[in-house]
Amino acid sequence: MEMKRRVRAVRRDQIQKRWRPLEDKQRQEIIIIFRTCSRLVLNTIKSETRKSLAEEWFMNILLKIEAPLRNLPVPRKRKESILFSQLLSSNMQLEQQLYSDLDHINVLQQELKVETARLENEQKSYEEMKQNMAINNSRLADLKSKLHPYLKKGLKISHDNFSDSNDFSFQKKLNTEDSNTSKTSTLDMYKEKLKPFTKTMQIHANKTVQLSQTIQKATLLLQRLNNTKNIGLNKSSKLKIKNI
Repeated sequence: MEMKRRVRAVRRDQIQKRWRPLEDKQRQEIIIIFRTCSRLVLNTIKSETRKSLAEEWFMNILLKIEAPLRNLPVPRKRKESILFSQLLSSNMQLEQQLYSDLDHINVLQQELKVETARLENEQKSYEEMKQNMAINNSRLADLKSKLHPYLKKGLKISHDNFSDSNDFSFQKKLNTEDSNTSKTSTLDMYKEKLKPFTKTMQIHANKTVQLSQTIQKATLLLQRLNNTKNIGLNKSSKLKIKNI
């Protein structure tokens, strides 16, 4: 919610007669508000070195601000303002909840990274198994194409030795069935080996989806908390402007 600027002309003699400098308690409240608002910005800095430099710079700025505030004349209060202690306690509660949510999000992000890495490894293993299966299938087809002429030649020789032609057809049929059986058993073997990898990939994919949904919920909660805090600060600043 954007604040509107208001300008009011006040005579100098009125300022000198009626306006008074801020009390020590009021100056402390202003400094606390600045520090509370600065935490939200400083916590977004990931580098610890840059964060410490920013905190040091901000403390120097506060010291420079605090000196002019001692002699700054302000008008007297017309109405009772909101209790600063209650606003500060509610803000601190929201901050603690925000920090816990941030920690939980960091944990979820780390778990998501681990699950993503596992899923990538499982996919690589699955691809390798598929490649090995394709290579073995091509080898089986190649061997089948190469072995058939020799088998036929061997079967022709056996046909000369055996007088009964039924024995030859039976032997040919038997060899064909053996070749098909070996190929089918090899395919079944690789399919059985691929089953655990497929199940594991499905489990990791489901976990990844759950973690993504949890992170989205936590992000929405953080946005609501930030909006609530901003509304509280805007209300306090509006009341101060009205008092002025």
